[in-house]
Amino acid sequence: MVDKKNVIMVSVIIPTYNHEKYIEQAIDSVLMQKTQYSMEILVGEDKSTDNTKKILQEYEKKHPDKITVYYRECNLSNAILENAPDLRRRALGKYIITLEGDDFWTDVNKIETQVKFLEEHPEYVAVSHLCNVVDENSQLINEDYPSCKQEEYTLNHYLDGIYP
Repeated sequence: MVDKKNVIMVSVIIPTYNHEKYIEQAIDSVLMQKTQYSMEILVGEDKSTDNTKKILQEYEKKHPDKITVYYRECNLSNAILENAPDLRRRALGKYIITLEGDDFWTDVNKIETQVKFLEEHPEYVAVSHLCNVVDENSQLINEDYPSCKQEEYTLNHYLDGIYP
C-alpha cells in the first residue's frame, strides 16, 4: 500500500457554508489546474441550509479519486473544532491551499507556479497573490481587497494585522 502522505504534494481545502451559488465554480477552478503535482481536494460542508450538500454529492460521484467531502453533523462556525482548521488537520499534502467556497481561481497555472516557487526557494514558507473582488455574478467591482502591498510578507506584517 502506498503512503498517501508521500504522494500528495498539494492539499486544497475548501470550507463551505451556504455557497450553492458559488461552490461549483470554486471546485471547477481547482479541477482545471494544470500541474505536475499530485493533489487532493478536501471540502468541509458546514451543515448548509441551501443545496450546497446536494451539489457536493454530485461532485463526489464524478471525482471520487480527487474530492473528499466532510459533511458536518452540526455547524462548526462557533465550535472549538472549526471547519477550516479541521480540514487543515486532515490534509496530507506537503503544501496546503485554502480556497473559500465562494471564491475561485482564474489562473490554470496557479498551483504549478506557487509550488514550483516554494520548491525552488526553501527559505520561503508560504506564497500568496493579489485577488480581484467580484459580485455574485462574477463581475469585477471597484473594491480593493485589504492586503500587504509589499513584495515580501513577514511575521511583522501578521503581528500588525496586515494579511497577505
